[in-house]
Amino acid sequence: MTDPIQKLSWRPAPATVVPQVPVWRDVPRVAFILAAICLVLGSLLPWAEGHEPMGGAVSFRATQGLGEGVILLAGAVMLLLLSRGRVMWETTSRTLQVLPIAFALIGAAMWLGIDNYARVLLVDWARRGGGGELTSIRWVAAMGLALTLIGSGWLERHRPPDVKKATGSLWQEWGLTRASSVTIAAALIFGLLGAAAGALAMVFVLGMEAILLALIVGIFGLFAGIAAGVRLGRAMTAVRRG
Repeated sequence: MTDPIQKLSWRPAPATVVPQVPVWRDVPRVAFILAAICLVLGSLLPWAEGHEPMGGAVSFRATQGLGEGVILLAGAVMLLLLSRGRVMWETTSRTLQVLPIAFALIGAAMWLGIDNYARVLLVDWARRGGGGELTSIRWVAAMGLALTLIGSGWLERHRPPDVKKATGSLWQEWGLTRASSVTIAAALIFGLLGAAAGALAMVFVLGMEAILLALIVGIFGLFAGIAAGVRLGRAMTAVRRG
């Protein structure tokens, strides 16, 4: 029996031949690159700017507060990686095909959280005798999410017919068996443990002032934990089969 985890692949089907075109003529790749740029700007530039009662300048960036901007930055890196070649045209993995769409939906939730936090800060600044206003950079971030959906939609509509034919559904790709259940459960558990361990370690060593670094380390811990969990799950499955 084939482990569904092993069926996930970035590689195209053997019969798939996708014409190579320059990046500037590839609508999805251009959309993903522009989206990544917008998301980086939206994460690092101020969403709100104001002044304190004594005249000092204050500002708020998406990576501050609850740190949702880190998720947008991670998504920008993902989009740049996906736009390096024609992998999104060629892959028969349904998981990979819908990954940008899933990120755009998660990113929209992050955007709402950042925007709400910025508005709360504006009220707080005004209550203390200062003032401030939202900046247009929030719409730059929103444009990044919109471009992600545009690129994904273009791919869904214009992906080569043989790639579409060779692509199964998410349920088929992730169809659960006893073997794959062990692997997926191990990946989830170790991923969460890795994320928590990385983030808490940074907070313990550097304090809450390093919350951004803690989130970044937590993301790396998540990926490391998932990788370790997948290996462990497959090893346990192999022992059972043996």
